[in-house]
Amino acid sequence: YFDDFGKGADSNTSIDVGKSKNVYLIFKVKDNLRNSRFVLYYQEIGILTILRKIKINVNDISNIKDMGTYSVNNPITFKYTDGSEKKINIINNEISDTFTYKRYYCSMADVCGINDVVLKRNKGKILKISFTSSDFEGEDFIDFLVRYGKIRYRVGKSKNYKYDSVANAVSTNSDGKESFIKLTDKEAESNDLDIVCTLRNKRYIISIK
Repeated sequence: YFDDFGKGADSNTSIDVGKSKNVYLIFKVKDNLRNSRFVLYYQEIGILTILRKIKINVNDISNIKDMGTYSVNNPITFKYTDGSEKKINIINNEISDTFTYKRYYCSMADVCGINDVVLKRNKGKILKISFTSSDFEGEDFIDFLVRYGKIRYRVGKSKNYKYDSVANAVSTNSDGKESFIKLTDKEAESNDLDIVCTLRNKRYIISIK
């Protein structure tokens, strides 16, 4: 859940004398505490055991910021909490019940190659997202969407959005800059369909239609 922060400390983390290391320590706190009241107490163990107190300056990132709505050929820069970025430009969206995609494979005889695989759904539809990116391959992007994304849509003339989880439509390894998402019939028929990606306190809306 905290992978957008980077790598945290675990029970095996150690810091040598005279060395420093930047890590994240994750704590549960009550949501009614004021930001000015956060203090960290810890024991420094040496010849003497000393109780240390550190006042924590809190940067509240619980409020969601809208980072924009992105349609086809509108490049997106996803900004992670640890300061890193990943960029992608979606060049096409298609919805159908059948697609063909490229799969990388290796045989028992260690012969490797790429072949075409037919992807078909008898119930529901498939959303194919084609893109360019130096940071994502097809599998990377679908993993990103499953982790951080929600399908958002409206039914008929309703003013209220419905939200569903993102599900990968491909069960084997795919190759290339394409991702495939399962859609229900209601999602596919909606005239207002988006994927909403939330990275901690940043919200990006990918407009499908």
